[in-house]
Amino acid sequence: MNRLMATLLLLASLSVAGAQTLNVQTGDVTYTFATEATGDMYFTGSQSVTICDREFLVDDITQMTVTDDEVVDNTISVSWNGSTAKVVVAGNIAPYITAEVNGGHVKILADELLDEEVTYTLSGASTDGSFYMDGEKKASFILNGLSLSCPDSAAVNIQCGKLITMILADGTTNTLSDGINGTDDETTDSHKAPLVINGHSEWSGSGSLTLNGNVRHGFFADEYVLLQSGLGSITVENAVADGFHVNEFFRMQGGTVSITASGDGLDVGAKTSSTETDNGRIVMEGGSLAVSTSGIDVKGMKSDARIIIAGGTVSVTATGDGSKGISSSELINVTGGKTTVVTTGNIATILNDEKKPHGVKATGDITLSGGEIYVAAGADGGKAFDSDTYIFTNGATVMGIGGKASTPSTLSTSSFNKYKDINVAAGSTVSYDGVSFTVPAIYSNSSAKILVSK
Repeated sequence: MNRLMATLLLLASLSVAGAQTLNVQTGDVTYTFATEATGDMYFTGSQSVTICDREFLVDDITQMTVTDDEVVDNTISVSWNGSTAKVVVAGNIAPYITAEVNGGHVKILADELLDEEVTYTLSGASTDGSFYMDGEKKASFILNGLSLSCPDSAAVNIQCGKLITMILADGTTNTLSDGINGTDDETTDSHKAPLVINGHSEWSGSGSLTLNGNVRHGFFADEYVLLQSGLGSITVENAVADGFHVNEFFRMQGGTVSITASGDGLDVGAKTSSTETDNGRIVMEGGSLAVSTSGIDVKGMKSDARIIIAGGTVSVTATGDGSKGISSSELINVTGGKTTVVTTGNIATILNDEKKPHGVKATGDITLSGGEIYVAAGADGGKAFDSDTYIFTNGATVMGIGGKASTPSTLSTSSFNKYKDINVAAGSTVSYDGVSFTVPAIYSNSSAKILVSK
């Protein structure tokens, strides 16, 4: 009863103090209400009080304060400090939000009756924390100086299945790591990556994000990923499996992405339920994408559908036996930008099937019609360009070096020349027909086959 009387006195003081915000704290979760919006507050005996349609049990209220802070509607902020986390929920959405905090682990569920798009701001640091969210509406997430590591699952797991706007706050550094104590389990999202998004995500903001995939992937997205112009940087420092594992499609318009992985660097799979034209595709339009893979029979860039490189800078290195730089189950079109691909492994035999270290591989046509593309494929049977149908040199600046020759179609609109049995020393510059390519120190080929077109 004493707690109830104190609460009544506090509420009565609002009109006198002219305060802006009523803060209702229940454990590590605080609900903030603009005082002019609270209206009548209803008590059920001495057991509960209802504020803006949100019912609070009196015994659950740990503190109530009145401040001059302004309430921003449709927002939730979560901040971590070591082993603890604090959640602040705007009062206008309080009736529809269930927030649970267990030490540094936060779970937020948005009711299906919630009509508003919520903006979440995540900040602070914890080596034993995580964030989980589920709901029925699209949402925005601002990473504002977040360093979060979860010992046994994803650090950030967003499961609402809608449009997710991801914002790397300007000037901030953000880091997510998943748990080395976790289990590699493809059937559960919790162990697929430090960052899991079940929905399509669109990225902006000039900050940075670093991902450490200690169990499986660096980033798992169940629907398309769009990296917009002006984006800062995303770095996968390490991934046991794929760096980016994306369903539906991946489109890059800007930003800097660096991926180091033991599995595929960027793996894009088609969704059977998708009606998107780009389903299964990788589309590179701008920005800088650098991929390094080290596993056996993996791909630096892999897609279930076509790969289109129209702009930006692409650099792919695959060092494992039988691994390929860029691989498409359909066709590959290069129309702009600068692309460099290096593979250094030998032929790998897997289940009696030879896997060759080709630079650029497509089931359909490979069409090189613009930009620059330089490829150094493994000396042990690797082709710079390998197509199950045709290769066309149609206007791009091309140099392809490999252990085996690549032969474009005679229907190509640009002429090409082929050179054979050339000694390409590690770190040397190869120049033919006005085209030069400096191979990295990790690459050498004593009997190279070279294709040049300009």
